[in-house]
Amino acid sequence: MEPYEQSMPEDDLEGMRRVCNTKNYALSTNPFNLLNLKIFPNCSVTCVPQAFFPGSIAVAVRDESPYKELIKQK
Repeated sequence: MEPYEQSMPEDDLEGMRRVCNTKNYALSTNPFNLLNLKIFPNCSVTCVPQAFFPGSIAVAVRDESPYKELIKQK
């Protein structure tokens, strides 16, 4: 990311604005994040199939949560 850390978009909405307004700009984000944007910039967007970064997420729940068994994995 160096030396461009300071020029990174603060959120997906800002990233989408840059995609729409800057030639040769690309945004790497989760497609579900884009679906949740309240305001979507006025431009055409194409998702690149099979282009993703592998990773994992963590979900924290309380011991007494009814969702604990649902998301528990070994």
